[in-house]
Order: sequence, then C-alpha cells, then structure tokens
Amino acid sequence: MKIFVAQFILVEETLEGLECSLKSTEHYLSSSLFMAPDAERAFQTAQAWIAGHSDSTHDEIGNLLRYYSSGLFELEEVSPDADEFLSASMQMYGVDVGHLKVSELRGTPKPKSKEQLAVFARISAQPFNPADA
Repeated sequence: MKIFVAQFILVEETLEGLECSLKSTEHYLSSSLFMAPDAERAFQTAQAWIAGHSDSTHDEIGNLLRYYSSGLFELEEVSPDADEFLSASMQMYGVDVGHLKVSELRGTPKPKSKEQLAVFARISAQPFNPADA
C-alpha cells in the first residue's frame, strides 16, 4: 500500500437574516493522509470524500454557517511507503507530506482536474530540496 495526502478546498459561508443573505466567505485547505494501492484508487477515494466535507449550523433564527468542499486542491503520493513510514517519521525532519505552491494560493483556491494533480502530473518526480524553494 502507498500513502497519499489529499488537500481539500473547504468553504465556510456565513449567511444571515431571514432571507439568508451571504455575509462572508472563507476558504481553507484541509489535508487528509490515507493509504491506497495506487494513484487511481487514491483519486477515487478522495473524490468520494468531497461530499462528506459538508455541514451547517444555526446559532439562532437568521444565522446560518454553511460548510462544504468545492473540490480537490491537490493529491500527492507520500514517500516513504507505508512499510517505512513509522521509522521515517522518527528521523530528522520527519516525513514530507506535500507542498503548497504559494502562487497557487493567491486569491481563492480552485479545484484542480485529475490531470493537474501532482500524483498524475507528467513531470518526473524529483525529491524536494529546501534550497530550491
């Protein structure tokens, strides 16, 4: 089994008044670490979880907080694999569980297509070098 990290775009909307007018919107990235046999199965699993990232609360009449996921921001395979994960997590710097490209975070994060996700990118996988950041 391989280890993957999925980053979901979460949206929090505050609505108020009897007509539930939109007062504010906030965006968050939520990361989940999980195991799957391959990238395709990891993608299917992450896609299935999107609907589960929704909820709403009412503090009182006219105040509504709505939460939902607008999609998958990133999906990456974590190195090392599951058999070596525990020992690697105890080493200096622990286990790298993915990177956020700052330029992609300017403005509102947008869901990526399957082909845009790191795990499916057609570029050769190179280990992260902090000196390149």
